[in-house]
Amino acid sequence: MACTHALLAELLEGNKALYKPCSKFEGKFETKKAIFLCNGGQGHPGQFVYIRDDREEEEYFGLCEVEVFELKSKPII
Repeated sequence: MACTHALLAELLEGNKALYKPCSKFEGKFETKKAIFLCNGGQGHPGQFVYIRDDREEEEYFGLCEVEVFELKSKPII
């Protein structure tokens, strides 16, 4: 079964980008809001979120709103 992936993009020199897998989803959303934790909740550094739909069958795929939140690290004591 193909799925939808969220990737974080980090811009590199020379107008290149490094894409890091963040999370993936297979199936249908049961609620209007879905929360995906990137890298098992550990996060990834990056500047952009890229959402890729890998499904082979062409179906409607729409997003009304995407919110991205920064993971604040705990201070080291």
